[in-house]
Amino acid sequence: MPCAESVPITTLEAAVVGPEEVHHVVSRRGPSGGPDPVALIEIDLYGELMIAASSAAEERLSTDRIDEVLRVVRRQRGEPPEGSGGAES
Repeated sequence: MPCAESVPITTLEAAVVGPEEVHHVVSRRGPSGGPDPVALIEIDLYGELMIAASSAAEERLSTDRIDEVLRVVRRQRGEPPEGSGGAES
């Protein structure tokens, strides 16, 4: 069923025309004409989570497994962020 009129979309949303067909996608930054790099990274990470979940033996992924898939690095309290050099003046 085709859309009767074009409706502005202000967030990362899609107007679905058919079961698997995306008719219109707009980034949060507005109609810049280019892809939103943050959205592309989020989509990639979401895909990685879906693959991990579908291949997992357990019903749900553990927090540790989710962190592993998303490549989360936990820092100790007071530890400087990675790449900051760690030296204080």
